[in-house]
Amino acid sequence: MTSLLPLYSFKSLDSTNAEGKRQLQLGTLTEPVIILATTQTAGRGTQGRAWHNAPHNGGLYFSLVIPNHSPTALPLSSDITQMVAVACVEHFHHTYQLPMAIKPINDLMLPLPTQPHTYGKAGGILVESMVQGSDLVGYVIGIGLNWWGAPTLAKQDANIAIACIQVKPTVANNTHTAIVAPLCQHLLTEVTQQLTTPKPHWHTSYHRHSTQTGP
Repeated sequence: MTSLLPLYSFKSLDSTNAEGKRQLQLGTLTEPVIILATTQTAGRGTQGRAWHNAPHNGGLYFSLVIPNHSPTALPLSSDITQMVAVACVEHFHHTYQLPMAIKPINDLMLPLPTQPHTYGKAGGILVESMVQGSDLVGYVIGIGLNWWGAPTLAKQDANIAIACIQVKPTVANNTHTAIVAPLCQHLLTEVTQQLTTPKPHWHTSYHRHSTQTGP
């Protein structure tokens, strides 16, 4: 599948969000782009936590970079993070029939096959605003997924209090671009709408998909 958005693919990056911020800092982006890396050497989660790569290049690491061209735009809030989580979960439900859920505020979860009603971490979201002086330059939406494999650090790392689980759906075209491009196109549509005409019902969707409040 060909991406409708420009996609820059790297074998290795410190962090796709960091590269997204560097691209915004250059001031040359005129449209949203996707930053994709096979591996990250300094991936980050919320509160500065380290992101752990899946072994054997088994993860998907990418960022949707959205330059800001609106003088009235506001920095992204936790509401946007939650909305992105809903968009991801619903995309994976629809596209791959995966029973993905959200562990508030930004973890993407899948049921553990051997433990009923228990979830493992399949991925995470890090949404950031890029500000220079008093100007909002743009937004970076970073997502990491344990797609073909998962790190085995749950018991050793105090920051990971839950088991990790790989996604690994059976699809005909299971390449990085084929997976990432349609998801980012969907996220761009949802984020753009949220920044211009917020959906009144997405909070309900967030709680419905939550591992803490959902069915």
